Amino acid sequence: MSAPKKLNFENSSLKLDFVYGYHGSRCRDNLEYTGTGEILYHIAGVGIVYNPKTHTQRHYQYHTDDIISLTQHPNKKLAATGQIGKNPYIAIWDTNTMETVAVCKGFHDRGICAMGFSHDGTYLVSVGLDDDHTIAIWEWSKGRVIANNKGSKERVFDVQLSPYSNTIVSCGVKHVKFWTYSGNSLVGRNGIHGKVGEIQTYLTVFFGHDDGMTYTGTLNGDIYIWKDNLLWRNVAKAHKGPVYVVTTFPDGFLSGGKDALVKFWSKDFKPLHSIPMGQANIRSLFFDNGKFLVGTKDSEIWEVQYNKEKSVVKLLIEGHGEGELWGLATSPVDHKFVTASDDKQIKVWDGSKKKGLLTIQAKSAARSAGFSPDGTLIAVGFLDGQHAVYDAKDGREVLPPTKGRTKQISVVKFSPNGKYLGVGSHQDFVDIYAAGTWKKVGTLSGNSSYITHFDWSEDSKYILTNSGDYQELVFEVPACTRMTAKISVNWATNTTVLSKNIAGIWPPYSDKTDVNTLDRSKAGDILVTGDDFGFVKMYPVPTPKGSKCKQFIGHSAHVTGVRFANDSSYVISTGGGDQAVMQWKVMEDGHGYIDEPDYANDAFDSDLERENNMEYEFRITEEEADPGAQSGMLFQIEDSDPVVLSGNPAAAAAPAKAASNAAAKPAAAAAPAAPVTKGFDTGVILPNLPSKGKSGKRRLPGGVVAAPKPGESLSNHVDARPTPKGGLDLDFVYGYRGYDTRNNLFYNKDGKIVYHVAAVGLILDPKTNTQLQFIGHHTDDILSLALHPDQKLVATGEIGRWPKIIVWDSSSAETDTSSGVPSAEKRATIVGFHEHGGIAALAFSHDGNYLGSVGLDDWHSVAIYDWKRGVKIADGRGAVDKILTIDFDPNDSSKFVTTGIKHIKFWQIAGNALLGKLGIFGKKFEPQTMLSVVFDKEFAYTAANKGQIYKWKDNQCISTIDGAHKGPIFTMDGYNGKFASGGKDGKVKVWGPGFANIEKTYEVGAPVRSVTIKPSGKILVGTQHGGILEIDDKGQQKVLMQGHAEGELWGLATHPSKSQFVTASDDKNVYVWDNTVRKLVQSMKLSKPARSAAYSPDGTLIAVGRIDGRFAVHDASNLKEIFTDKRLQEAIHEIKFSPNGKFLCVGSHDDVVDVYDVSAGFKRIGRTSGSSSYITHLDFTTDSEVFMTNSGAYEQLFYTMPKVMRITPAKTAIAKMKFATLTSVLGEDVQGIWPLGAKGTDVHTLDRSHDQDVVATGDDWGMVKLFNYPAPLGTQPRAFPGHSSHITNVRWTFDDTYLMSAGGGDTSVFQWKWKDVPNIVPEDDTVEEHYDSDIEREKKQVYVSKVKALKEFTKRAVESDGEDDEEEEGEDAPFFTVTESEAETLFAANPMGEHDNHHGRYEAGSTSLQLEYVHGYRCHDARNNLFYTASSSVVYHAAGTGIVLDPKNNTQKFFLEHTDDIVSLTYHAALDVVATGQVGKTPQICVWSAGKQEGLSVLKGDHSVGIAALAFNQPGDILASVGLDNDHTVALYNWRNGQTLATAKGDLEIVFDVVFNQFQPRQFITVGVRHVKFWKLTGADLEVKRGIFGKVGSIQTMVSAVFTREDVAITGGASGQLFEWKAQNLVRVITAHNGPAYALGAVENGEFLSGGKDGKVMRWGADFKAAKEEIQVGKGKNFVIRSATEKNGVVLVGTMSSEIYQIPKGAKPKLIASGHADGELWGLATHPLKAEFATASDDKTLRIWDQAKRAVINKAELRMAARSVEYSPDGKLLAVGYVNGSFGIWDANKLEEKVQKRSRKEAIHEIKFSPNGKYLAVGSHDDVVDVYVVADWKLVGTAKGNSSFITHLDWSKDSKYIQTNSGAYEHLLYEVVPEENAVRQVVDRKVTPKLHDFNAWQTWTGVLGEELKGIWPAGSDGTDINSLDVLTNGTFLATGDDFGFVKILPFPAPKGAWAQAKRYPGHSAHVTNVRFSADDSTLISTGGGDRCVFQWKVRS
Repeated sequence: MSAPKKLNFENSSLKLDFVYGYHGSRCRDNLEYTGTGEILYHIAGVGIVYNPKTHTQRHYQYHTDDIISLTQHPNKKLAATGQIGKNPYIAIWDTNTMETVAVCKGFHDRGICAMGFSHDGTYLVSVGLDDDHTIAIWEWSKGRVIANNKGSKERVFDVQLSPYSNTIVSCGVKHVKFWTYSGNSLVGRNGIHGKVGEIQTYLTVFFGHDDGMTYTGTLNGDIYIWKDNLLWRNVAKAHKGPVYVVTTFPDGFLSGGKDALVKFWSKDFKPLHSIPMGQANIRSLFFDNGKFLVGTKDSEIWEVQYNKEKSVVKLLIEGHGEGELWGLATSPVDHKFVTASDDKQIKVWDGSKKKGLLTIQAKSAARSAGFSPDGTLIAVGFLDGQHAVYDAKDGREVLPPTKGRTKQISVVKFSPNGKYLGVGSHQDFVDIYAAGTWKKVGTLSGNSSYITHFDWSEDSKYILTNSGDYQELVFEVPACTRMTAKISVNWATNTTVLSKNIAGIWPPYSDKTDVNTLDRSKAGDILVTGDDFGFVKMYPVPTPKGSKCKQFIGHSAHVTGVRFANDSSYVISTGGGDQAVMQWKVMEDGHGYIDEPDYANDAFDSDLERENNMEYEFRITEEEADPGAQSGMLFQIEDSDPVVLSGNPAAAAAPAKAASNAAAKPAAAAAPAAPVTKGFDTGVILPNLPSKGKSGKRRLPGGVVAAPKPGESLSNHVDARPTPKGGLDLDFVYGYRGYDTRNNLFYNKDGKIVYHVAAVGLILDPKTNTQLQFIGHHTDDILSLALHPDQKLVATGEIGRWPKIIVWDSSSAETDTSSGVPSAEKRATIVGFHEHGGIAALAFSHDGNYLGSVGLDDWHSVAIYDWKRGVKIADGRGAVDKILTIDFDPNDSSKFVTTGIKHIKFWQIAGNALLGKLGIFGKKFEPQTMLSVVFDKEFAYTAANKGQIYKWKDNQCISTIDGAHKGPIFTMDGYNGKFASGGKDGKVKVWGPGFANIEKTYEVGAPVRSVTIKPSGKILVGTQHGGILEIDDKGQQKVLMQGHAEGELWGLATHPSKSQFVTASDDKNVYVWDNTVRKLVQSMKLSKPARSAAYSPDGTLIAVGRIDGRFAVHDASNLKEIFTDKRLQEAIHEIKFSPNGKFLCVGSHDDVVDVYDVSAGFKRIGRTSGSSSYITHLDFTTDSEVFMTNSGAYEQLFYTMPKVMRITPAKTAIAKMKFATLTSVLGEDVQGIWPLGAKGTDVHTLDRSHDQDVVATGDDWGMVKLFNYPAPLGTQPRAFPGHSSHITNVRWTFDDTYLMSAGGGDTSVFQWKWKDVPNIVPEDDTVEEHYDSDIEREKKQVYVSKVKALKEFTKRAVESDGEDDEEEEGEDAPFFTVTESEAETLFAANPMGEHDNHHGRYEAGSTSLQLEYVHGYRCHDARNNLFYTASSSVVYHAAGTGIVLDPKNNTQKFFLEHTDDIVSLTYHAALDVVATGQVGKTPQICVWSAGKQEGLSVLKGDHSVGIAALAFNQPGDILASVGLDNDHTVALYNWRNGQTLATAKGDLEIVFDVVFNQFQPRQFITVGVRHVKFWKLTGADLEVKRGIFGKVGSIQTMVSAVFTREDVAITGGASGQLFEWKAQNLVRVITAHNGPAYALGAVENGEFLSGGKDGKVMRWGADFKAAKEEIQVGKGKNFVIRSATEKNGVVLVGTMSSEIYQIPKGAKPKLIASGHADGELWGLATHPLKAEFATASDDKTLRIWDQAKRAVINKAELRMAARSVEYSPDGKLLAVGYVNGSFGIWDANKLEEKVQKRSRKEAIHEIKFSPNGKYLAVGSHDDVVDVYVVADWKLVGTAKGNSSFITHLDWSKDSKYIQTNSGAYEHLLYEVVPEENAVRQVVDRKVTPKLHDFNAWQTWTGVLGEELKGIWPAGSDGTDINSLDVLTNGTFLATGDDFGFVKILPFPAPKGAWAQAKRYPGHSAHVTNVRFSADDSTLISTGGGDRCVFQWKVRS
């Protein structure tokens, strides 16, 4: 034998070469031909494309767990595979290149069990393994779920999209469902079986040959054929046993099942012939081009060349079947190997030919195998303790199975000399047998657990064992004794896993079961292992702890065996649970494995180390900090007045709610604890603070805090003092953030410079040195910035708990009307993905469509956004180490690169996932931290930590440019083939194309963090020290900005007589600035950080205090040092000259103030005492005789000069003191600056203006605030955001023109310019609310969902799956069960006329209903819901029905897809599309065609309770909705694809209307209770601004709105006034109506209509000066106008009394539709002779309707609400039952009341004339029926005995008997005995047997009795069915129930009859009455709560 082949670990790897097996044991329909004729399938975690011609495979190895589903795209090029796992995903990949195309993740749980593509390949449907087996439809290319729903509680086996419609069919255990998808809605309907077949388990679904039919294979061998969801035909017993697959071939169909037959069927499904497949259990079939594939449960793939006479069958792939696969051994002499499995098969394979040679069928599950040394024998160990030996060539038994043990044989191995066979078992022993005789030689005992591994020594004398107790023992053979002494042994094999020399195979913290198997290469230089996680790993030998490994994926479960081939040319591995056998080729050239770069030598530069370790503190707002709840707080008030939050008085009354809302937000980071207060010393003034109002920070979703607008007042408290008479405009910001950022400085298209500092985006005009700011949007430090390719748009990312990314326009400005502050215009806000850190880097794609971001979370997550829509399209984990940059490939926007600490990765967008490849450095190039990346047309270039530039092709490094810079290269930029780079060395270098040469080098004197090349040749440079420079094409450098660098900025002072100020910072720099020119004019470098600065009174000196306790005095003209002293040890926080210039006070953190005599050469003359903490502030009186201090212990102390003596003045004395400056934050005159419960460190700084009118403060929350001075309790500020950190100092300039503010952590200086503005008076003081009863009622409206009633009904129902075909129908069998998801889609799931069929059996009825007309119009709580359509029809709504009325013909068409009350409607004229919104727990919005009444989209998920209002924008692509939830949520949709574009809280008070600006398609208005808001959609963010009433008008409830011009809106108020708005400012008010102006409707040319409670419709011109026309529709309560519109001069009006009028120009109003109004509708009677019917309602009206005319023909006002009505037999009289217990008799023709009677106190619910017309029975809620004589209306008698109210009564035909139903579910019989003036109860029904005969009764409206048990679902109570009527011929009955359904059933309806019911939707509330017309042609139904009358055509 030749020497074994040697392998080198560094150069070796494994490449998957071949996989034996096919996943057929638990999967089906997962085998197909590709477009190239190759075969697509899967096993384990590998997708496989197999070439049958070459017998080779290509492998897709992206999955991380078992693939359990597969489908192929219609293009036959792409495949989709779905896996199992905690977070399973679907991968779509190219079967030619094996590259991932898209990934769909983040939706399903546990696994994806079935999938299918749509016929056009656009969509993919999938089913999850969660408890509900959720079904999802994906727009897979984007990885976006467009619709989903719960599939079934039972397992779903298959799902497919129909090629003929938008139908999906899913099937599984005892169910088949037919789904339709629209928008984001997926609605399912159960398959209806009828008598054609029984419900059973369905295993497969398929669609036929262009006939729209669906085919399902069943568990019992039937094939069901479906038309729509109706079972049409049953091909019974198509197979013996389960039918797993049905597919097509050109002449018909193929089917396969457990019976091993492939059956051929004609297109009409008649049998043709069959092909037997032996014993195969067929799981997959696929026919193509004259041949077909067969996949079996035993992991075989067969190919059949089809011939009708004789087909040729060929086995292509084989593997092991169900069970675990553990046995594996390789032949020692050739490339054969053997596997042994739980499927009882032992298979011998040829590794060279990659084919099976031999299969031995055993009788027991096999668990181990081993070859003899000569390869002729195979030993096998079985699960039951047997072992056997077989001939390796022919499989004959050499040793029959022998039971040596009773437990599993886990290891069998021959000794190297062939003499012995070792058999290791789970009985803890190894038995030794003599080869040949097979007699036991002995037993190795001593292991305390089962044997896991053993190895023989080379001389066959020793055995090394491992056990389940992690023991490693050595035994001597044949003595079979345990060796205790150490011996030196050479082991023939190395398969044990516990030896010390291989300790490196065990990862840290692993247990000893994690590695299952190991083998050593034949030369002993490499190990391979298989572990519990599906990895095959390769290690070097020896393998100590910490050894490097290479890991390879493919298996999806525990790898049970790994073995090298005899020559180590390949490795075989077996998967336990996946049953796969994988053959890995050993690669010796390093290919096939990508090793992670080794960054061991990547030494960090100090700046990079600092940046890597930088931690960002989130800014905490006043609201988040809640200082009152913390220890060490300064003030806390126990009893406080109510507080009005954010202008919403309702919030003050709901503290508990506010608290609960706050609790739901992400927890705020804890604020630093303040020093413990030791008590207040003499002179300290303790303010008695008022209640704390809103801090001014507004929360966005997810706990994000929004800053107030600049100058915004922070309170609307009714007792608040007015805000200052002036405000501040941000004039200029000094600074640039460069110390921890890069690539954040750009030229925009206007040549201006875009950058950031603090929380402000800045646009600097270098020509004028002026700025435009993007301010008030970010709430914390901006950390990253990117410029859009259009060079206009900018994206900025902040830090924070939920950091925002905002896109804004640097070339346009908008002025906030409330503040007058110009700011760059915001375009989009993105928030919600990144969290707990910030946005480290941003980049736009080069086409501008995508925005990429990198987070500061632990994984440095990467996200890609479609930023215009505000939608995250993909995300992924970045790296453990910090990522610093992201940039897109300019040649492909789906690709980008990230660089960072020890990181470079090349990414591809794939669906909703990101696929990343590490950069490959190879052996030639050193792995380094990469700091920046740029591209040219072919390559990427990255800047390295050590100064090199790396060049990349794809993800491979191909070369480096060494010595590009000395030290880190922080930044690079490229333009037109040229590049620029900047580094720590302070150099900027300009490079030629491809970095081939350096063209120019510039020294800038500071580390360069950002560099940008302008086309003109100019270079823009940002430095680490906060500077911005511009280098022109001649190399001249110009400083454009210089700010402070890293550290904190505290020192700030303004010049006493010039427009100058000085700053002193931790960066050791002292800067002097000029306010007027906004430039740095002087600078000085210190040796230590500085913390304070002050000018002398004459401005000639500048004093600077340092952090080390030293201070110095400098000449202000040249900054030369005049004097310095260091007597203190800690920081000098406060330094100040006295007003007379004689003294200098130096206040330090040593708790003292040292006082120096300036005139005496700065001699120290005294030191203060008494402060118990550090000095924070100091002020002198104007005479320089007293100064006061504040300390960190919140002390306010006073000292006299020049002796520096402490005094304790009285409050009155303090009040008389005149201070030259006021910077103290304590004192009665500034109590109002402190929020309730504030800590003493919360307000850092204060300065009083020189005119002493205002004080400015700077606080811990980054807010500059202005207060009137003095500022006692209740003083309200104006707030100004911009700083991102604690504001350390504020100072007014000498003339109060400017206020300067210094940001501590943001190191910036803000220059604010004073401006005069009017005082803001809290709006609550001007509220003039107009009370209206209708509005009040609408505000208090409670919406009860019909779905809720259904769910309550379900709770009562008996639990049953409803699908067991063996279940007997009975009293306890449920009518139907409603899950939460099904309840809300009940109508859609059961459309009109569909049979309830949960048992699969019914008698197909011959009677059905068709909705003909609906009388009614919902307007009592709706408005602007009436429109002309494109065809001049009228669209509106009533109950749960959308109605399209043709007013010419008085005909209607209906949209019936809602499941509850429709409460809002809008219409888009150009598209002829309607949107309707309903009530419900999760209410849906339906968008539908007005012309065809077809559903176009269903939207839900963003609202609860109901949809209050809807509006389309002018283009029609966006739909806005407002919810009825507590927050009245506003949502915007792309309704066509069902995508939610944005949501926001609307208001705590009800919102009545939403209207788009037809001139600005992304702007709209909402109006409601004390509410006018103007909205703008920017990306996925909704910007909102409140309407500003000012002094023009008073705040009131607004009920309607319309836009007339681009920036002009009109709103209708509760007062009847119309309000004109320009932008968000009220400009005019006109009184228009007497009472609320409910309706506003735009017409042509800017004109609009208004309609009010006064019954008037007014036409207004675009100039809105005076009404052009006035129409009085009517007067009184019946003519309250709720909707008004116009078309072709015809005005259309809807009133609150449910009437619709048309008003042609100059003509009178014409009633075209009507219905009942207030209250409930119960009374209904059909005329006995005519096609008429009567209704009586709570609205106090009696109406007569003509069925043919479909209109009211007579109407009368009733004296009170009525609950029942009935015709006399001749039709001349009408009896009406009232709610007070009285009844009236009316002339049916004249509608005049003739008789009034009252014998009862409670409502008359039922009233009926006897058939002979002599008597009237009156059933009341007093539990009795009174019978009267019609002739004189005298009482005959009273039917007593019912224990509850009367619900129904009927007369016998002979007028002698009455039967009643009651609320106690009693069914009683009475006899009327007029001669005895009695009505007697009949107890013995046997006396009157005819009473059970339908023909004995005149009417049958009762709901109780043996004949009607079948109408009641199981679990229902006696109130669930309200009404019933039977056709005259007694064949069918109709019912009306509590769930809004009208149902038709055969009569009689005994138990089980409900299965035959046909259910009709339309009503949205309890159906109170149903009555057939006299000729049975029509059914009338009434809705209680919906007040509608439905007219149904009865069809036979």
